[in-house]
Amino acid sequence: MRRGCDALVEQLQSDGVKYIFGNPGTVEQGWIDTIDRCPDIEYILTLQEASAVGIADGYARKSGHLGVVQLHSGVGLGNGVGMLYQALRGHTPMLILVGDAGLQYDNLQAQMAVDLVAMAAPVTKWATRVTHPDSVLRTVRRAIKTALAHPRGPVLVNLPADVMDATNREVVVPSVVPDQNSMPDADVIHYASALLKHSCSPAIIAGDGVSAASAQVELSEIADVLGAPVWGCNWSTPNLPANDSHFRGDLGHMFGSTSQKLLEGIDTLLVVGTYLFPEVYPNTSPECLSNVNKIIHIDWDLDQIGKNHPIDIGIQCSPKAGLRALLHELGEPTGRWRRRNDEVIAVNSDLREQRKVEYSSSERSRYLIQFGQTVAQIAPPDTVYFDEALTSSAPLFEVLPTSPGRWLQTRGGSLGVGVPSGVGMKLAAGSSPVVVITGDGGFMYTLQALWTASHLGISLIVVVCNNGAYELLKDNFEQYWMTQALDIPLNSPSSFRLTEPSVDYVTACKSMGGDGEVVTDPSQFRSSIVRAFEAKVPYLIDLVVPN
Repeated sequence: MRRGCDALVEQLQSDGVKYIFGNPGTVEQGWIDTIDRCPDIEYILTLQEASAVGIADGYARKSGHLGVVQLHSGVGLGNGVGMLYQALRGHTPMLILVGDAGLQYDNLQAQMAVDLVAMAAPVTKWATRVTHPDSVLRTVRRAIKTALAHPRGPVLVNLPADVMDATNREVVVPSVVPDQNSMPDADVIHYASALLKHSCSPAIIAGDGVSAASAQVELSEIADVLGAPVWGCNWSTPNLPANDSHFRGDLGHMFGSTSQKLLEGIDTLLVVGTYLFPEVYPNTSPECLSNVNKIIHIDWDLDQIGKNHPIDIGIQCSPKAGLRALLHELGEPTGRWRRRNDEVIAVNSDLREQRKVEYSSSERSRYLIQFGQTVAQIAPPDTVYFDEALTSSAPLFEVLPTSPGRWLQTRGGSLGVGVPSGVGMKLAAGSSPVVVITGDGGFMYTLQALWTASHLGISLIVVVCNNGAYELLKDNFEQYWMTQALDIPLNSPSSFRLTEPSVDYVTACKSMGGDGEVVTDPSQFRSSIVRAFEAKVPYLIDLVVPN
């Protein structure tokens, strides 16, 4: 008898799935056992569900393939919800398979019984439950198509045990993802081009939809043609070639007033692959963009276009196709655009020099830059980096590479993404070294992922920037008090400190099968980094950062 469990694995095989990341439970044991006997699919065991989702997220982001996760009913899904939010915000293509005891128990309120679809709905692109044995594969194929179609995102399929144990008659065929590279309407592009041509001070706001469309070159070219600065907004992967002279940095993450100040003097906005605005505390005033006369918005995601602020032109298409069409319509840059371009490049150069002065006056920044420079000197050229360094990130990645294919960053507002993402990235990166740079607070959320790395024989480098505190909360605390027009308290809350007692991060790594060392002085940088790259197990550098 061919059961739903067997059919499911056959379908995943036909769709080229290599890994399933999970933490097993009783109600999923039928199809987990079938996976275990499948030579083409490897079940990657994790010790906690957040790590399973995080590893799948890193694998999918680095490889571009579907990340497949098995979660246990009820509490297991609950443990993974925070990481699913990260995946939703970052448009990670992911298939979450969750079991339950069976349809026959729905009315009994049995242990672990919960509405899994309702639980997953806020953190997934689509969530559903299979209710008949003849609809297992059709539902899984729809889920895979939905996860991989732009805008990508995580989807959940709830698989009741009695449905999966029943006879399955469905035929296996590969899932098909529709081609979405349609060209925008020529008249709309002509109108958008006219608005940009008449602009005196244009700017571009870009996000991860650009890299999802492989449109980095087009974004760089249109910034050059228009003479426009580029700001990042939901920017967690390289959306411009490394060292592009138009990139001015990220807009505000916490407060809308920060973004508004940066955009002063701009009269026309071209928004590509993101939305306005994703801060924690956006500016809700109708006048917050009063200086901007025209807004053109290009994205795959219809829901994001014109979502929060009025726009003049909205174009739903691939960012690559939209930018190519605009470039063709704009033609060669005029003398006015070239002069503006020179001014933008000069301003960006001045800002870089200002940052250097600021960094040189800070012991902490000098320390981090020296560490980053040492890593850059020793690391092989194909090294891949995951950046969850947060308050340590800016000086480190002033000197470490952020080029396409070599740098990914956290997104979504929750800690603990770094270590599991690094494990998943390493599975996708093959022989290329992977370096995760995280904070002491973030590391403690998902350190169990180190066990999975050791279990798989993965040599992963983890740098914990140890400042003994939730430093980002301290920064946000100061900003909060400034928004209240009140004096900033001399001390942040004691709950922001991680030193009573201090955590032994190296021992924690060793307990998971890894190795590591504490680094407190620049004289240790080179030798510790060499040992980390030579290690055959997960290697943790506890980088004690001056406060």
